[in-house]
Amino acid sequence: MDARPLRRALVALLATAIPIAHCPTQDGEPPPLRVLTFNIRYGAADDGADSWRFRRDLVADVIRRHRPHVVGLQEALDFQVGYLRAELPGYGFVGQGREGGTAGEYAGVLFDRERLELLRSGDFWLSPTPAVVGSVGWDAALTRMVTWAVLRDRATDTVFRVWNTHFDHRGREARTRSGELLGARVAGSPLPDVVLGDLNAGEDSDALRALRAAGLRDTFRESAGPAPDATGVGTFHGFRGGTGGAKIDYVLIDDGFESVAAEIDRTARDGHHPSDHYPVAAALRFRQPGRQLLAPRIADGEPVAITAQDHPATGAGGPLVIERDGAIYAFAADGDGTTTVRCAFDRSTLASAPVVADLPLRIARLEVAADGDDTWAIAHSEGGFLRYRLLWHRIGSAETAR
Repeated sequence: MDARPLRRALVALLATAIPIAHCPTQDGEPPPLRVLTFNIRYGAADDGADSWRFRRDLVADVIRRHRPHVVGLQEALDFQVGYLRAELPGYGFVGQGREGGTAGEYAGVLFDRERLELLRSGDFWLSPTPAVVGSVGWDAALTRMVTWAVLRDRATDTVFRVWNTHFDHRGREARTRSGELLGARVAGSPLPDVVLGDLNAGEDSDALRALRAAGLRDTFRESAGPAPDATGVGTFHGFRGGTGGAKIDYVLIDDGFESVAAEIDRTARDGHHPSDHYPVAAALRFRQPGRQLLAPRIADGEPVAITAQDHPATGAGGPLVIERDGAIYAFAADGDGTTTVRCAFDRSTLASAPVVADLPLRIARLEVAADGDDTWAIAHSEGGFLRYRLLWHRIGSAETAR
């Protein structure tokens, strides 16, 4: 019996299934945050009838069909990013090639500019020297990296972080160490976190165990329906289709999110797939929507630890801490210029701390201290101190916090 007609019918059925974009919402609730991870297969590969020029419109169509607010791309070369940005004009983009700039594959992030506001973004490399552009880690065959973005959801006024990555396909130690490195960054994040990626690792791998140890959970296994116990969940198919093999593409979340729905999208058109991986989609809700605490609540008399989360701006004056429009600002003058740090907290978060009880508060002394990989700006005052965690880089003649 020729199974091809049956296979084509099943593919057509999957392609017309109700996508996560149409998840129902409760009255008065904003729509869920829709996210998609998609390894689009690097476009320079000679894949014959499955080469990029024959499938690029289907890649864009799949993204449009899901209407995601966030897309994590893997294996995207610069010309593929350019094509998708032209086809999806409502999306912003952050990321760079893994060899730096436009060189090499991106693990970049598309975001819906109408729903989301970009606050800041960055990259690091999956190696013992994550700040070194193009560095290769452990037994990896290739350079691997993470691109991240801090975004504000306009619908709920919630700030969150998305991390997007592509783990090595050969180095087992590299995958495990990459999981540990990324997991440590996620565990240290004060925001709700979502991790997107082709991890080249199955659900029972050391890499996934490292990420679960950091508090991450697989949305696909948490979603309603058969997904928690589903078999036949392979996400790499080499343009052949089918459901065999391991699930290696993931949407992972921490306790800041709950999973509303998730799916592996096996869309095909005329027997051809958009990529050699299936995209994985999820619909998410914030557990505590609204402006997030960027530091634990504090008891009376304790010093205040605040994590800087927004882009800085330079200006005159300082050192001085002021409150404006519900946010707290620390201004600190130095020999090279004035540094401004914005922390997106409302005043009620810090109401129990004597040091901020009577803002604006003049600072007696400001110092910068290093602690491991972190740099801290410590503002001393008569009532105690404010401690801001910063990453520093030089812009022009001014040292500016980022």
